[in-house]
Amino acid sequence: MKKISKEWIEDVKFSPNNQYLAVGSHDNKIYLYNVPAFSLVKKFGVSSSFITHIDWSQDSSVIRTNDGSYELLYYSVPDGTQVTSGASNYRNELWATQSTVLAWPMQGVWQPGQDGSDINHADRSNGPLANGQEVVATANDDGLIKLYRYPSV
Repeated sequence: MKKISKEWIEDVKFSPNNQYLAVGSHDNKIYLYNVPAFSLVKKFGVSSSFITHIDWSQDSSVIRTNDGSYELLYYSVPDGTQVTSGASNYRNELWATQSTVLAWPMQGVWQPGQDGSDINHADRSNGPLANGQEVVATANDDGLIKLYRYPSV
């Protein structure tokens, strides 16, 4: 057990190469720990609000985050430098996870009249299902789990 922040923790994700653990906090920061020692590598982030979601690139070199002000931000790992042109730089990036609800492949999950707080979480299937389709599930304020084709544009 380790207390790392004065604010609560919203998301945690291990890197696909199992070298890091990224922790998103309500203090607007990401804490990067090495694994298995669980010692702090870097505390970083320029979010103007609390971190809500974290995704890793397949090669464990980049993370993207959503936050409480509905930003989509990208950071290089392990130095924690923000990649300000991340949306264009990583448009063809293979992502190990899809929990960020605000990202290009998630456009179609948003219904008219919803704001950024209506969809609480997302998770993409780990490859195609038996029918060849990838899907993403969303957890919403209305108490429903909704399934969409992935990417959902």
